Amino acid sequence: MRWLSLLLFAAVSLTQAGCGNGNREASVEADQPNPPVSVNIIESSVTVEVATTFQFHFDVSNATYPTCAWTVNEVAGGNSAFGTITDEGLYTAPATIPTPNKVTVRATATADTSKSDTAIITIKPKLTILPATPTARTRVANRLSSRRTKINPKSTDLPKQTQ
Repeated sequence: MRWLSLLLFAAVSLTQAGCGNGNREASVEADQPNPPVSVNIIESSVTVEVATTFQFHFDVSNATYPTCAWTVNEVAGGNSAFGTITDEGLYTAPATIPTPNKVTVRATATADTSKSDTAIITIKPKLTILPATPTARTRVANRLSSRRTKINPKSTDLPKQTQ
């Protein structure tokens, strides 16, 4: 019986010693600080045509809720003069080019408002491709090709129409 008591005592002692080490390790883990929140806008500089959109890509690290509040030239959500931006980072350029034509967007972490990142947007006019206006030579060539004509490649005179 005495031997059984010693064995039981040893088992209980070992179990308590194991729990003690586990608690000490848990308290060490709890004392370590969380890593700081950080914000990173992937595109630091972009060029956008007037009245078009651009989707910014961003990362909020070490936050339970990785969301941002966005501003355009320090205006929350932007405005019609400099462009607007959604909570998801979708920027819409203004209908006309602002002066100056560069604006700044800022993404601020909602988990820690002291953490933010910025990007510069250059706004340019919309590229419009117009059909080329025909020259006098093109107009003459078009008229001649619509009639039956004989053209002498060595002559600089306009060909005479044949019947």
